[in-house]
Amino acid sequence: MIRFMICYKKLIEVSDYDFRNTLNNASTHQLIKELANTFKVTEYRLQMAMHIEAQTILRERMKGEKQPYDAVLELIWKNPEGLMDIYETEDAQKIMDNMNNRFHTVIDRETSIGFFTDYSIMTTCNDNS
Repeated sequence: MIRFMICYKKLIEVSDYDFRNTLNNASTHQLIKELANTFKVTEYRLQMAMHIEAQTILRERMKGEKQPYDAVLELIWKNPEGLMDIYETEDAQKIMDNMNNRFHTVIDRETSIGFFTDYSIMTTCNDNS
């Protein structure tokens, strides 16, 4: 299994409200669903960052100066075979263009990042003792 994480930073001039309205609405959800179908994604999630006091306190205590990402799109494949072949198709290019057109007014492309991770090497802990 592999996972592609896209960590989005909003443009400075965009309000949190406008950013959330652009990403968290029915038309964006439909666009992400089309992306997932086109790329044969097994599972996907769009998560919005929480702007809460605890996050600010933890970042300060960890000596972090940069703001966290504002949203994360997570795409997971159980079997990524043929992924690059799909990427080269006209349908895939069209859906990626649609995503770029939809987000270009709110996403800072210079500070946003996307990367693959090996989803099968995840450590989880559910023991609260």
